[in-house]
Amino acid sequence: IIAGSVFDLNLILKNTHKRVSLDNIRMQVDVPEGLSLNHTGNSIYLGDMKRDGTLETKLSITSSPTAQMENQKITLSFDYEYIDEETRRFETAKIEVSVPIRQPLKLIVDPIQIMPEYVIEKEQIFYSPYANHSHSTMYHVTAKIETELFAQEKVFHIGNLAPGEGGSQIFHLLAVEPGVYPVTVTYTYENDWRQGFSESTSFEVNYIQEPEEAEPEEETAHITILPQDPEETGEAQRPYVVLLGLASCAFAAVIITLYFNLKKDQ
Repeated sequence: IIAGSVFDLNLILKNTHKRVSLDNIRMQVDVPEGLSLNHTGNSIYLGDMKRDGTLETKLSITSSPTAQMENQKITLSFDYEYIDEETRRFETAKIEVSVPIRQPLKLIVDPIQIMPEYVIEKEQIFYSPYANHSHSTMYHVTAKIETELFAQEKVFHIGNLAPGEGGSQIFHLLAVEPGVYPVTVTYTYENDWRQGFSESTSFEVNYIQEPEEAEPEEETAHITILPQDPEETGEAQRPYVVLLGLASCAFAAVIITLYFNLKKDQ
């Protein structure tokens, strides 16, 4: 029985005496701290039972979510009467019923972190965190991926998970066409009774074409001519500079001529 669940305890009572009937049968039910009766008290009147007869009844019981993982013992006491050679006698029969309680297995699968967009034809790595949050060991834990995307592997055998143990399943996905692709990761596992359980997480992946690189723009040289003040650039002095240069040349010519004339006189 899983802790926190409701279950029925079915009882079949039989009068094994071949000649004596049982009268006024009353059942007293004592349950441990981790169990409680539903819709009834601890004392239940069952009526009479004929000789060699049977009587069927059931108890609705709730197990506490915090019930200990052990065999919970329910004590049933039956008080009844019968006539023995014209003498009414009172008897009590007692039995114990063991109810095995197990804490529920609880595998926590965290959401998978994804980016807004992925580029096609580039393999991407995804991580799926998981952990055993129950008080019992999980057996034969397996992760399976369901998607139209290409994956190197889609089934991963994790093994057994002790209480509190966890990890992160890694898987690789790749798309060849742009689009939005749904992905579901399902974890399956068993308890020690080989009962199967599963937990899933789903997400969507958006794949796009790789953006084209923009060509660099050609740089063009620009020459800018700014107007300037003639006084700053020396334009106003240019005629005088030219005239001074001409005068210097004339003076040099006169000196050269005089030099040659002196030579002739000597």
